[in-house]
Amino acid sequence: MVLAQKQIKMLIDNSYKNDRLNHAYLLYGDDGVGKKEMALYFACKIYCPNGGCMECSVCKNIINGEHLNVNIIGLLDNKKLLSKEQITDLQEEYSRTSLVNGARIYIVDGIDTASVAAQNSLLKFIEEPQNQEETYGIFIARDKTKVVSTIQSRCNLIYFPTLDKKNLIASITDIPLEKKVMLSYLTNSYEEIIKLNADEKLGNVIEQVYKFMEIKNSCGAILFYLNQNNILVDSYLSYFLRFLIIIHEDMIHDFYKEDLLFYPLHDKIEVYKERYSIAEIKTKLELLLELEKRINFNVISKNILHELVVKYYC
Repeated sequence: MVLAQKQIKMLIDNSYKNDRLNHAYLLYGDDGVGKKEMALYFACKIYCPNGGCMECSVCKNIINGEHLNVNIIGLLDNKKLLSKEQITDLQEEYSRTSLVNGARIYIVDGIDTASVAAQNSLLKFIEEPQNQEETYGIFIARDKTKVVSTIQSRCNLIYFPTLDKKNLIASITDIPLEKKVMLSYLTNSYEEIIKLNADEKLGNVIEQVYKFMEIKNSCGAILFYLNQNNILVDSYLSYFLRFLIIIHEDMIHDFYKEDLLFYPLHDKIEVYKERYSIAEIKTKLELLLELEKRINFNVISKNILHELVVKYYC
């Protein structure tokens, strides 16, 4: 993910090389664009014997939150706000002398969720850490406008642009191309794609998409419906419909020789397309869009799936 934000990585590399690192940074931008990964890369850059490889034991300790001179705080489970106590505890930790030589680095993930009072309590700490070691602070925010101006004025502000699909897909390794392209149309977040890839049920949903598109007649459609066994329910039905919608959009794109969204599925889409006229594909797409819209009104998943099968094939 660090490689996907090449300009920002280059900025950090050059600042480090020229000994011009700032004492505080505010990294801001949408979720899933690599802000936390870049904050960790910053820490790795300072301590890694290989210049920030993100792979050695030193880097792994930093990434796993096990390095004694790198402190990371963020939203606790089931919490929507960063608490003042977390910030107070961080300040107290930095009032003590470290047992390890070298710079001290603190990363505050979600500074924009902290109260104004909690943020203001950091001001003196940013400027005058309570120890003699070299200290760097990295603040991470989704919404810069919710970070108090006095913190912003003390930080080097770095905006993380939203990744386009090609950069996002290129930044993901160890996931087959076909699957990561499909997952990239469920979310623009790198972290969320990694989580979705690990979801076995979602992998099963993708298999059901192919099975649905390969149905030959009404009997096959009925068998498909009866064999679901609660696979396509709730959010998984939403994923199922979203995949089908994009496939149908691609069938239309293919008719007009336009680039496909699910380009790794080109051969499959060509086969699907040959079974229908352009008018039929557009009608089926309208059905899918209507059913997707109705999911948001808490219609029972089983009823949506039944209507899909009946109207699409029977």
